[in-house]
Amino acid sequence: MKTSILIQTEPTVEPVSVDEFKTFARIDNDDEETAISNLLVATRQATEKYLGRALLEQTIYYNLDEWEERRIELPYPSLLSVTGVYLRNEDGTFTEYDSDNYYVVSDGIPGSIVIKTGSTMPDNTDAEYAKYQIRYKAGYGDAAVDVPEAIKQAILVWANNGYANRVISPEPPIEVRQALSLYRVERLK
Repeated sequence: MKTSILIQTEPTVEPVSVDEFKTFARIDNDDEETAISNLLVATRQATEKYLGRALLEQTIYYNLDEWEERRIELPYPSLLSVTGVYLRNEDGTFTEYDSDNYYVVSDGIPGSIVIKTGSTMPDNTDAEYAKYQIRYKAGYGDAAVDVPEAIKQAILVWANNGYANRVISPEPPIEVRQALSLYRVERLK
């Protein structure tokens, strides 16, 4: 099953502020605040990708080519709420799938949508690709204080490494992997 994820609404704050980073990195001037701000956004995004979870509240559009099972797991936990399930029309518009047909399991990692017994599975013959779209909110919350302190410390170290090298590596530095591994979403076998 092919899927894609679109972050529709990015967080309005970052888990680590520019001032927190400047204190951590012992930077006394204001010359590079825009660059530091961009660095912190890139580090948060890299952290989310590495962890497989949203850190701060954001709206996610999850597109599916096929709806094969009664239960669909939603990537980038923690699931806060589901806005709706939509079927893509051939003209690019959407028709909402009735919410009476499914329920949301938000206390699992990852959260999921489950089609109720006796309800008809979503069926879409109008589109060839990205036939279904699940819109939901995910993250620890909408404030930086909701993000665990160990993740914030890891972001500080990773961003400091990126500041020194002028590039964020796609994988976290070895010195933060242990802290981040406690929050990484992995499937148990």
